Amino acid sequence: MDYTLKDFEEGVEHIYNNIQAIGQPFNRVVGVTRGGLFLAARLSYKLDIPMTAMSWSTRDSTEKESVAWIPEDINSGMRILLVDDIIDSGITVKEIIQDWRDSVPDELDMENLSVACCVLNTDQDYMPDFWHKTIERSKDDSWINFCWEKK
Repeated sequence: MDYTLKDFEEGVEHIYNNIQAIGQPFNRVVGVTRGGLFLAARLSYKLDIPMTAMSWSTRDSTEKESVAWIPEDINSGMRILLVDDIIDSGITVKEIIQDWRDSVPDELDMENLSVACCVLNTDQDYMPDFWHKTIERSKDDSWINFCWEKK
């Protein structure tokens, strides 16, 4: 499956419009490197809010950057939009959220955290708040070629 530049621009508008429709203002976008940075940057510009990049990889490397001030901000009332290119197995998002839970002494205020992605695999158990396209890995396990991954 190819996720083209046209798909990406449609996805940005789709997610942006859904965010606007529910009226939930965010204070910051957090993009997961590498693939999540493209959507995070575009949403940051459209929503006119700051963006933070965080490195967390479960596929390309073992790099995992714990950013302790983000869960502190969440618990102080800041609304955070966590963004990645794809939620395939759900492991990346689950690990980040668990890391954030472990970083604060109290329960992480999940009401102040939302998640967005370009592509969602519906054959796993994590559901983000916003997404553009869906796939079903049980029916199609082909690689998704995101336009920003071209060499």
